[in-house]
Amino acid sequence: MGLSKELTVEHVDGEIRISIGVELLSFAIEHAPRWDNGWIADPDNDYKDFAESIIAALQHEEEDGTTLLHVAFDAAAEHALEQGYEGFVSTE
Repeated sequence: MGLSKELTVEHVDGEIRISIGVELLSFAIEHAPRWDNGWIADPDNDYKDFAESIIAALQHEEEDGTTLLHVAFDAAAEHALEQGYEGFVSTE
């Protein structure tokens, strides 16, 4: 663990893999402009409870079944299309 496990996003074997060290994620969150500085991630058990809470939040489904990850992927796809990134073809 530790701050050395940087955020990586990669395409491997037909999967998009996203990973980040839990300690680095807690650091990034705690230093985000909108974060309430009165709170920090609990470092007990190597941030286990913090990590599980983040996973639960990412997997939480709204009434329509969407999660925060669905929203992030939709936004990424829209951005890529609008910016002219490759990998999209018109159906028209």
